[in-house]
Amino acid sequence: MHALYLKGPEITPQILNQIADQPSNQHVFQVGQFRQLDGIIRQVASAACRPDVPTPRPTFPPYTPPTTTCEQEDIVFLVDGSGSIQYQNWPIILNFIKQIVRDFAIGPNSVQIGIATFGDEVNPEFQLNTYNNKDAILQHIDRMRYLDQTTNTPAAIRYSYKPEIMI
Repeated sequence: MHALYLKGPEITPQILNQIADQPSNQHVFQVGQFRQLDGIIRQVASAACRPDVPTPRPTFPPYTPPTTTCEQEDIVFLVDGSGSIQYQNWPIILNFIKQIVRDFAIGPNSVQIGIATFGDEVNPEFQLNTYNNKDAILQHIDRMRYLDQTTNTPAAIRYSYKPEIMI
């Protein structure tokens, strides 16, 4: 499990280090401000993918650059939609998630995505097996609404341990 967080009073790095797979330095990502999310997109996506062995460059065209192959992976985003993130940051968060989704082959034998938003309570947007194509996930993300509620991060973390999100 990978964990990404913005520095804040409710979640400490120690909590996320306990949640994430080990070694946590490869699975926990931290930013201090929303505008820094763009700077770690490749790093987060690479944590679940590995580069292919490059094909030797032929002496004649066409040359195909190396691609990235994604392992079978389940990724669940717990998205803070509370008032503490402020409305102007909501599009930044959604764009970050969309950019991560675009980097993966989506499907039951590759990467599956689930998303839950939280404010006062956790709102499951969709589970891991809900969508099996990238376009459907991106369209759903475009329809997600900012909650503007109080922040209940502990409920979101408890939710992440529930087996039904894996369905």
